[in-house]
Amino acid sequence: MTPVDDTDSWIEYWEAKHDSGARMEVETAARNPRGHWLVVDVPVVLDEEFDISRETLHRHPDAALEQARTGFERFVENAEIERAASDGFDDLAIHLVGAAQVNRDRALTLEDFPSGANTLSILPSAAVTSEPTRRLQAASVTYRCPAGHETAITRPPYRIGANAPTLERCGNPDCSNEVYVDDTQTVTRWLRTFDVEYGGVDLPCVATGRYATTDPGRMASASRLELTGVLRLLADDDGGVEPVYEVLYASPL
Repeated sequence: MTPVDDTDSWIEYWEAKHDSGARMEVETAARNPRGHWLVVDVPVVLDEEFDISRETLHRHPDAALEQARTGFERFVENAEIERAASDGFDDLAIHLVGAAQVNRDRALTLEDFPSGANTLSILPSAAVTSEPTRRLQAASVTYRCPAGHETAITRPPYRIGANAPTLERCGNPDCSNEVYVDDTQTVTRWLRTFDVEYGGVDLPCVATGRYATTDPGRMASASRLELTGVLRLLADDDGGVEPVYEVLYASPL
């Protein structure tokens, strides 16, 4: 099923959030989208006032988050926010609060690992098995060839280390030159990685936004977390699959 385009509803949601008590959060994100984040109250956006598609949010979270970012960028373009950024909104971290209270049946099970990949899911209680580690990651890497062509490769936060996409040959269709990294064009983000045990399975987790740019606080000392996010299944060249959980919300239990 094709995701519903809720961009206009997201514009209305950000306008309402800006006019509420979250004005500072919204304006900080507008000035520094790559270094800050936004919090979405899931029960509110699904309410009839905004009526954002429940199906798109839960079955197509990547599309929903893209629409949320596009809606925010368009809101910022028309809002009178001093020193608002003109780019970087594609990298804006968005956290989804309250998904569990409206969709407890979305709790991930081991049987869901294949079919539940790339959909919004909930881990009601995951045991933390490693201390969260903060690291700086390339969000976008630009490759250049001797002819001067540039090709930018976006690196999703869950693709780190050996799973990070790279480029060996020029991306220009009329060129096959080898390429090198143009470090001056690298775009970075902070992220935090940690491991949990859920249902007898060790699951690597990666988080951005407020979980990476500020001290994790209670999350770092918690033995168990409730998590909302998206399960990714990363395939290697040999056909093996590594599960990684992209965290959109975390709460200590």
